[in-house]
Amino acid sequence: MASSEEHWDGEAYAERPGTREMAKVNGSKNIPTALAAAGIDPATFKQLDLLEVGAGVGTVTPYLADTFASVHALEPSPSMLAVLAKDAVASRSNVTYSQHPVTARTGAEFSTPLLSPTPGDRERRLVPPRAQFDVAICTLVVHHVDDFGPFFAGVLSLLKPGGIFVAIEFRRDDDGHDLQKQYHLELAPGMVPVSDDDAVLPDDNHFRTAYSHESLGALFTKNGFVDVGATDVQGCQAFGYDGRKAVPAIAAWGRRPAA
Repeated sequence: MASSEEHWDGEAYAERPGTREMAKVNGSKNIPTALAAAGIDPATFKQLDLLEVGAGVGTVTPYLADTFASVHALEPSPSMLAVLAKDAVASRSNVTYSQHPVTARTGAEFSTPLLSPTPGDRERRLVPPRAQFDVAICTLVVHHVDDFGPFFAGVLSLLKPGGIFVAIEFRRDDDGHDLQKQYHLELAPGMVPVSDDDAVLPDDNHFRTAYSHESLGALFTKNGFVDVGATDVQGCQAFGYDGRKAVPAIAAWGRRPAA
């Protein structure tokens, strides 16, 4: 995932209109819906250890902590993670976190102490509680990923064989309009949309355009996942929501091969 402390302002992001409403929709509705569609019985959620990829300021994390056995939140941005680290969610007994990107090396690095800062100790390092997880999720992260190969390889390495990865992403509306692209450029006209999934994003000033079921699912298949699927989920009140139309969303998933 691309990251830049200069680009992200965690405090400002946390207070954007719509941020917490969007987190509630994704955490309490869209993620459970997608996992059920992927074949995981909701009655078993409390038995599953979950990896949250690109946790941001931690607005989705409390919903995950209430639903699953444990949550380990990964976030590369120091500014974003600083908000999560000082929030009450960070003190929950079933929540841990690391300031770390997802790359092809991440699986091996989970056996070593990773930066896990607190407000009082910015250099604290802890070994994550486990090296592999039953489930990995990311919400509205894929359109920021700079290079898909290392990213998906890293997620694969952090899943148990047979584990499920779910990504919630923006899609075009029913008329074919890319509201995500429109709202991105309204907020930051200097940003650059990229429609080529084979392209590597050079910096955080670039973002990827909206996905379809087919295009998001194709990323999972191309990068080693099996039993790939996708479904529409509830739209997201993103981009400083001020009464504008919610951005339509989809969930795609794939399974790490069992062997």
